Amino acid sequence: MKNTKKRNLKRLSQRCFAVLLAVLMLFSCLSAGVSALSIGETVKVSGVKDWIGGYYYSFQGSDFGTHKYGQHAVTNASFENTLKKFTVTIQKQDSVTGEAQGDATLEGAVYGIYDGDKLVDTYTTDSNYSFTTKEYICGENWSLRELIPSEGYLLDETVHHIGAEPGNFTIEHNPISMTVTENPILGKIAIIKHNDNGDTQIETPEVDAEFEVYLKSAGSYAAAKDRERDLLVTDANGFDQTKDLPYGISANIRCRKSKPLLTVAQLSKIANPQFDIFQMSEIAYGYAGGLSEAQIAMYADPKFSHEQMEVIWDGFARFRLSEQQVSVYADPKFTAAQMTEVLRGYAAGLSDAQITEYADSELSAEQMQEIRENYALSEGLSRSEIELQAMFI
Repeated sequence: MKNTKKRNLKRLSQRCFAVLLAVLMLFSCLSAGVSALSIGETVKVSGVKDWIGGYYYSFQGSDFGTHKYGQHAVTNASFENTLKKFTVTIQKQDSVTGEAQGDATLEGAVYGIYDGDKLVDTYTTDSNYSFTTKEYICGENWSLRELIPSEGYLLDETVHHIGAEPGNFTIEHNPISMTVTENPILGKIAIIKHNDNGDTQIETPEVDAEFEVYLKSAGSYAAAKDRERDLLVTDANGFDQTKDLPYGISANIRCRKSKPLLTVAQLSKIANPQFDIFQMSEIAYGYAGGLSEAQIAMYADPKFSHEQMEVIWDGFARFRLSEQQVSVYADPKFTAAQMTEVLRGYAAGLSDAQITEYADSELSAEQMQEIRENYALSEGLSRSEIELQAMFI
């Protein structure tokens, strides 16, 4: 009898211990389930039947059911966060026209991707004026800022909020497109026209002189876009100035009409059937700009192309070179590019001896450029000063 009681007591103790152990395991499981989840997390559950946070979830294909504790047995569950990510594609545009103006370009602008105030990565706009970033984890503090503007444009100091907050998306990989604009560099060109020969040292204003101002890379006034050209007519003070013009390597300023009007002899020299219309224009510009007959005679020759004529005209009209200096390159055996290298040498202040050293038609324009720049450096000019001078010739 005593042995039976002992056996029953032992069984009861074992059952109580098993119940207590089961209760402890249950609470441990529930506690682990609750602590594994937080609001806003994406949860992946492994196992067909799982206890999560006090509720039993049964996953049967697309049949999702919720069951209260006690209806089914507990199985294992695991939880996995899937972070949302984004990429951003930037398209850069001119703020006025949408496309690059003049000799400016939207290629080569450098932008920084920031997380708050921390610079994370930099990107540069390509030939299509755009770039696409790598993937970043979504967040509310991402922004885009320009670090270096492209040539011909002002720095955009705007902090562009990207809008990559997780709540904006429902999938893992999220592309974002943004358009950013930039203001072009604009400027005016002023003209003062006088018709004295310099002997009196008194400037006599010339009224109604007309000047064509256009982007040199356009090739001509007629070929230039309207925003890249302007026509000036001098007032009683011999003055006029252009509208705002876009950034350009060089603006050609050509006198289209000046008083006095051309004589019959001058017109007959221009109206030579051996000249095309562009060559005729170069000779007319010479007369309109007040060049002497001797100066015009140095390039009024069908052997010169109108590009070669223009470089000779520049030497007299823009840089006030002497006939002896212009004669160094006023030769049909030189190309227009070779002539330009000689003219740049004079503009940089090189001596006649230095210029004569490289004014050789057997040298290419690139070889002449290298010699000219070496002479300019030896005269104390910096590389940036040399390049700046070359931009305007």
